[in-house]
Amino acid sequence: MFKSYPFSINFLGYTAIVMLSCSVVLAAVAIGLPYWERYEFDLGTQTTLTKQGLWTYCIDYTPETFNSTGDNSSMVDVCGNYGDLGTNGDLTPIRVTRAFAIIGAVLSVAALVFAVLATFPLKTTYRVHYVSCGLGVAAGVYLLIAFAVFVGKARLPGYDIDVCVSLDIVAWLTAWAGAGFMYFAVRVKIEEDK
Repeated sequence: MFKSYPFSINFLGYTAIVMLSCSVVLAAVAIGLPYWERYEFDLGTQTTLTKQGLWTYCIDYTPETFNSTGDNSSMVDVCGNYGDLGTNGDLTPIRVTRAFAIIGAVLSVAALVFAVLATFPLKTTYRVHYVSCGLGVAAGVYLLIAFAVFVGKARLPGYDIDVCVSLDIVAWLTAWAGAGFMYFAVRVKIEEDK
């Protein structure tokens, strides 16, 4: 029941845990921050920066009383949620992006839990390893779909991609990497047990 494996085999499980932990953190940060896209323009001495996230949009601007010293610390930040826009725009793409990103983050958490179980208390239960692999792959797929929907449908014309899209990409790649390390860990354990 409590078989001891060499450190090199356990190291694969530890690496899977680190990768899946990174995926959870990056997905959570990407979902929460309003930096999915941005648009910046200047009107004379007045600079306006618009940032869009999955939940809110923010507009940073220099007020008319700006003394043109070039100090950006005097910018005013106004944020709101998409329900405040008052337009008849279709919010379905942003809602779909939210849903897939949240499902991907939840699946990353589940994959992390199963990776911890597979690495520590249930080392010889191979099904737990495979469940962790499957959940990690599924988490990556959902985060990939969230990225694709956002870039393909939800992004506003003329806006630039911002940092949270990169966080989503890295979250899906680390979820897949964690699943891969867990798969290698179980395959090596099976060979060791023969």
